[in-house]
Amino acid sequence: MTDSLIGNAILSISMGVKDLHSGQYARSLSAIRNIYAGILLLCKEVLVRHSPKNSNDVLIKSRILPSKGDDGTIIFVGKGRKTVNRTQIQERFESLGLSLDWNRLNRISEIRNEIEHFYSKKPEPLLREALSGTFVLVHRLVVDHLNELPIALLGQKTWQALLEANEVYEKEHARCISSFGSVSFGSPILEQAIEQLSCPSCGSSLIMQLDEGNADEYSIELLCSSCGAIHERETIFEAALINEKYHEYYLSYNDTGDWALEPCPGCRRQSYIVEENKCALCGYNPVDITDENW
Repeated sequence: MTDSLIGNAILSISMGVKDLHSGQYARSLSAIRNIYAGILLLCKEVLVRHSPKNSNDVLIKSRILPSKGDDGTIIFVGKGRKTVNRTQIQERFESLGLSLDWNRLNRISEIRNEIEHFYSKKPEPLLREALSGTFVLVHRLVVDHLNELPIALLGQKTWQALLEANEVYEKEHARCISSFGSVSFGSPILEQAIEQLSCPSCGSSLIMQLDEGNADEYSIELLCSSCGAIHERETIFEAALINEKYHEYYLSYNDTGDWALEPCPGCRRQSYIVEENKCALCGYNPVDITDENW
């Protein structure tokens, strides 16, 4: 099977999993390359299976030309050996109505590009976190788009290793979320945005409260479980709010001309939530707060 597209995909993923479990930083970088390549090959296999017969696998070819079929109808046929790149894969998936978590793929793509063109400064826990996120991509491609059984297609060892990597990450992420369990947030939207936290130093989503017993939202100190950096709440929460409210931004701007999030008159951050009529970070509320007591 290794001389086929899907065979090469399985080989790349298997090699990446072996690299991941070596415990060596250099091989963790190799794991990024191999698993990323394997995922792209799985995507191309999906496109091959959606390509019409006698089209020379048109959906994975970078160059597409019109041609006439035997009955005179116009058909499109793939030309040459060059296949689609990462961006073209996403475009064709979306055009076909095939969904995938592109944010996860973008994340591993960015790390891979760092490795290929510069050098990676990412700590090993972050590399492992990014790789654990590929479990979701592999599962979606194999099960939903290729209609295959993961254990049968990838083999027991590779599939079990992916399951274990994902399980470790999910447990740590759950621990990070639970560290905010004692906090009573004044903003429901900020509370939802807790799952969108990310570390500005390393990009990890494993952000937790330094003092897990703290219940005061204004006294929160944040720790990155991946790289160990400590951050102030305002910077991290503001970025999470913007991420959480992106679609509301877009819809509100197009429907009314107003943003769903606005700069806060109190703390000057992009954290004033229009629908809650107050700032999620500092609590500024134009109704309850006067110039004398603010």
